[in-house]
Amino acid sequence: METLFQMGNATLQQEANALQENDEKTYRFPYGTVTVEYVILASNDIQAQFTMVTSEGSKKIVNRKIYVDP
Repeated sequence: METLFQMGNATLQQEANALQENDEKTYRFPYGTVTVEYVILASNDIQAQFTMVTSEGSKKIVNRKIYVDP
């Protein structure tokens, strides 16, 4: 789960400058899928809910406020 979260978080931050407000992204990785629902709070702050589902079917939801370097 932690690996999926880190991979999803890193990918979201790489795409941060191109994000649309109040949207959702889904990333597929070898170990599972990460769906991120996010709201842009300010120019560099994002509130995100990460839903990780492993390839074995385990699921975990994590809410985080993320600061994105400009």
